[in-house]
Amino acid sequence: MEPKVVQKCLLDSAKSHSNGESLWQYDKKYSYHKQSGSGNNWALGYLYYSQEEYEETHSRIQSLLESLDYFGGFQVFSSLAGGTGSGLGAHIVERLREDFSKSNMMNVAVWPYQSGEVILQNYNVLLTLNSLIQDSDGVIPIYNDEIMFVCRELLKNKRPSYKVMNTVIAQQLLSVMFPFSNSTKDKMSLWSGSNSNILSEIVRQLCIYPQFKLLSLKNIPQCDNKTIEFNTDLWEGMIQRIRQMIITNGNEHKINWSIKAENPSTYSTKFIKSLSHLMVIRGDKVFDLPGSFESDYFGIGSLYTKKYGGSVDNKYAYFRDSHRIHGHEKSIGVLSNNQSHCQILESTLRKATMMFHEKAFLHHYEKFGVNADKFNEMFLTCETTLAEYKGL
Repeated sequence: MEPKVVQKCLLDSAKSHSNGESLWQYDKKYSYHKQSGSGNNWALGYLYYSQEEYEETHSRIQSLLESLDYFGGFQVFSSLAGGTGSGLGAHIVERLREDFSKSNMMNVAVWPYQSGEVILQNYNVLLTLNSLIQDSDGVIPIYNDEIMFVCRELLKNKRPSYKVMNTVIAQQLLSVMFPFSNSTKDKMSLWSGSNSNILSEIVRQLCIYPQFKLLSLKNIPQCDNKTIEFNTDLWEGMIQRIRQMIITNGNEHKINWSIKAENPSTYSTKFIKSLSHLMVIRGDKVFDLPGSFESDYFGIGSLYTKKYGGSVDNKYAYFRDSHRIHGHEKSIGVLSNNQSHCQILESTLRKATMMFHEKAFLHHYEKFGVNADKFNEMFLTCETTLAEYKGL
């Protein structure tokens, strides 16, 4: 599947490695593709292509794992809009969960533009979420609309390429996922054993409840490379800013300061309630910050739902690391389990429900074995997830 995409990834990786831009490259023997795609049909990817493709994929995964000294878990990247990333991707995650049941499983799922990329995208998104919510420890949705906004408004790139957009996504993920030592000792310790297993930290801190698996990622600063050296941000200003972005589900370009973290009841549904946060603060002299720095801003009870009780101290975890990320002297990344996905999930459910009631395009799925029962299961899972988050 997707031969052009796979071949381009291999070629670009080899080119970057050969000219010194990258320290690694994809190993061709662990790649797999076929000539045909899935025609933007989740059912085709999930059922029709799944068996042979998984066996081929599994053998490569098994071979790779046997070569590792330490395995922290799976981090699966996929698209939600089309047929291959959504359908085949969901099937592979399902089978990996069966074969490696004790391994961490985290999904990074790219959500299509709300204006529409393919006619079947609302079905495909929900069918994939239905599967991932059941089989993954956590799902990190990445929204194309938000990435495009960052490129245009913050990076001043009005017509970003896929490579530019993918770079923004990678930088956002690295703000949290890049290994850290959390100490001033030998920096090389961050590469050893469980110290580097950020997936375990994420699952332990953010994925406690099985009905809450949608995670939200915020990071600062996001700016053009040309302006990095002129950045004069202070740590206090940065942590206030990212907290405000979280509670308003905003972005760095336009932050709503009218909503106060200390008094959320005044703002009703506009205030994003959270279950928990995981924060990574990186940069120069990060260990010179006061010991109470993180708790002063994220140890406030009003940030969190009271539905499940527990001490506020257990609802946020933080790590410090003295490495610079993307050349920034100071940076903060926060991964949260909160209500930020409710609006877009509700909108997608509404559109898909209207289509389903009209029986629109259902024949595309039925001919590959996905019938009304699967759609009803999909609606039940996604509607239940939405209700749980709205009830925080």
